[in-house]
Amino acid sequence: MVDISPDMVLKADVLKAKYAPYVRDLSPQFVNKALQEAERYRGLHITYWRTIKARFLFIYRTDRQPTKEEVMPWLQLMFNDGQIHEHSDTYFRSFFQGDVYTTDTVADMIGNSFADAADKDSNADAFDLDKTEVGQKLLRQGDGR
Repeated sequence: MVDISPDMVLKADVLKAKYAPYVRDLSPQFVNKALQEAERYRGLHITYWRTIKARFLFIYRTDRQPTKEEVMPWLQLMFNDGQIHEHSDTYFRSFFQGDVYTTDTVADMIGNSFADAADKDSNADAFDLDKTEVGQKLLRQGDGR
């Protein structure tokens, strides 16, 4: 067990209620919105949602990858007991629990978008999924173009 501060518990409650109870349509537009509306906590940007079959936690920083010490309390607060899958890259760590087949593609798209943005713009906090190649593709797919 990890020490969890009272302010983290309150922030976890905000995260759990934000897209409660469940996200019914896990679309690229929703993922983009969730990333842009991520809650901030001590240098971290955190977003969380549940579908009927899975839980998803995405934590990123604009300067480096979040450390194990930074993410462990959030894992304890946001997930049930059981296996938790991780996907990570330079600036983020994402975690899934449950039927990850439907959310794994989303994680790959997010990771590719971050990598694409980092390659093109050294100003990491200027990241905008809509401006990346993957973001443009997702928007076109969502519009049926």
